[in-house]
Amino acid sequence: MSSNFNNQQPELPNFEKKSKAHATNPGMLALRSAFQQFAGQLSQQVSNPLLEAHGDAYQLVIKADAKRYNNQLDEALELYQQALELEANYTDALMGLGKCYRQLGDMDSACSTLKRALKQNAFDPKLYYELGKAQNEAGKLPEAIKSYERALKLDPSLTDVRFGLALMVELSGDTTYAATLYEQVLDQDDDFLPAYNNLGSIYLRQGDYDEAETFFRELIRRAPDFNRGFLGLAITLDRSGRLHESLMMYQKCINLKPNGHNTDFIEARIADVEQQLAAEKASKKRTRALRVVDKG
Repeated sequence: MSSNFNNQQPELPNFEKKSKAHATNPGMLALRSAFQQFAGQLSQQVSNPLLEAHGDAYQLVIKADAKRYNNQLDEALELYQQALELEANYTDALMGLGKCYRQLGDMDSACSTLKRALKQNAFDPKLYYELGKAQNEAGKLPEAIKSYERALKLDPSLTDVRFGLALMVELSGDTTYAATLYEQVLDQDDDFLPAYNNLGSIYLRQGDYDEAETFFRELIRRAPDFNRGFLGLAITLDRSGRLHESLMMYQKCINLKPNGHNTDFIEARIADVEQQLAAEKASKKRTRALRVVDKG
């Protein structure tokens, strides 16, 4: 019985029967030929301007980008260099090569290559952004800040660049400028969660606990499982002397991320806060007892 089943040829569905019949139909053959001719003409008319402008150099950059995305950096480097041998001032090849050097950790080569690219196109905000990243990683913070600012001047809509600039400015110690930039980030994208966290942290360090609480609570409202929001709020409440509330927030942090890198700090604060609360409770109890004695 199984051999009969295996030897049976299943009947083709109706649409396959029709397609086989159409394949030998003279009218269908003529229609297919006309369509193929039209498609061929269309492909000739719809050209790639980058391919036309840069030819083989463009093809090499496409291959190099793919290698770089896959972290095959040595191969990508060679392909970018081949593209530049064909076209020495090809901006896309220079930018890709600069990115590749940065990923390889060669910041000097990354910066010099990206500056070379900027000589060809001084109005590309992405080039300034890439240069700023390389300068930042090279430890050249003031130069990186200037590059990010130039990128934003050319394209103010780049939210990621504005946030990156805020991070660097905050690192430089200018928290007022940093806070302004974070606020601008939220004006552009009110779901940019790290901006809420960083604003809360700035106000917390400045001792403005009301503002800090506002931003941490908004962060928690938008991201109820975001551990850092609860930690920021817990520290804010702790420093404000609102110990019961801070204890709840610390415990929430532990519940959300039991093995986080801040766990030791949080557990220590929980122990300290519980001890403080116990001491306050004992003090109140003694005070009440003394009042009773005085009345007696």
